[in-house]
Amino acid sequence: MLLLPLGLMLVLAAALSISFPQLCHALKTDDTESWKRLGSPNGIAVADLGQSVSVFCWVLSHGYETSSSHTVNRLGQQALQRALMAKYAMLAGVIMIVVGFFSALMGF
Repeated sequence: MLLLPLGLMLVLAAALSISFPQLCHALKTDDTESWKRLGSPNGIAVADLGQSVSVFCWVLSHGYETSSSHTVNRLGQQALQRALMAKYAMLAGVIMIVVGFFSALMGF
């Protein structure tokens, strides 16, 4: 039963960690085409969750490597580490929620 709230907290913490303000600022100044294609994000997850998720997916798919800006490439590499941590934290949280749900259902 304890797995449910722990998993939920892990998923929420990972979702709130999806913010890349430096990368979004570099995209806006150095690679405006990619910035517009991603929905003009400002990089703060709480303020614009939809655009932050698009940047999150763009980073995970190594979209920053196609940019001609060296700053975007460098910040994309740094953002990839944070995006992978958020991805695996969300996955672990969902697994904890599912296991907790079934263990509560079975009476453990």
